[in-house]
Amino acid sequence: MIKRGNIDTIIAIQDQFVNNLSHFWHWQLSPDPGETNITLGNGNNVSTFIIRGRNGSWLKGWLYNNQNAIYNNIDEVLRIIKYGFSANFKIAMALGMGTEPFANRTATGINIDDKPSIVIISIASILIGLAVLIIIGILLRKRIRRNNRVSAMLKTKTNVS
Repeated sequence: MIKRGNIDTIIAIQDQFVNNLSHFWHWQLSPDPGETNITLGNGNNVSTFIIRGRNGSWLKGWLYNNQNAIYNNIDEVLRIIKYGFSANFKIAMALGMGTEPFANRTATGINIDDKPSIVIISIASILIGLAVLIIIGILLRKRIRRNNRVSAMLKTKTNVS
């Protein structure tokens, strides 16, 4: 595992829900209330939550698309609530011990502790795109070879006597 400061794990979630009826959509975490403490907040224009556990452990989360979202912590259950025909929850979370990280909202996502996490995502996207282009190239080459074989068979020879 690669550690990043006090962060052991980074989790990114995008949950999308759609229905033909408009209603409340709940995204929730329900940790053991005897073992944890939930705090809701807002930092750097991003809605946040922190679930603190034993020995300085924590799970900190940031809701990227906090528009029209309601946060609550009733009965020690973290709930993010949206209303409508659809709901899109984009949440980044970090798990670790010690000092909790901070994050900034960017145009493309959430940047945790000013580290280049977006670059890693971009490199992965580039590699996937490159793999797709290679596959397309292989398929095109096969198609061209097949067409060349077919066109060679279609050529007729004329015999002059």
